[in-house]
Amino acid sequence: MKIMITEEQKKLVTEQWKDESNWGKLEVDVQRAMDWLVKHHKDNFNDSEYDVISAVEDIMEGMFARVRR
Repeated sequence: MKIMITEEQKKLVTEQWKDESNWGKLEVDVQRAMDWLVKHHKDNFNDSEYDVISAVEDIMEGMFARVRR
């Protein structure tokens, strides 16, 4: 049995793959940035990775609170 795929279906699959690929790339970049931040700042936060991440979360919340629409 052969399954026929329309051009529209191909386009949707391609767009979905691209979105997931972009998400994955962003995720890798964020992880690298967080690793760097933790490495360079954990001494200032009781040698705790969790405290650094919590501080970053607080900073991000504050940044986005100012730009809410």
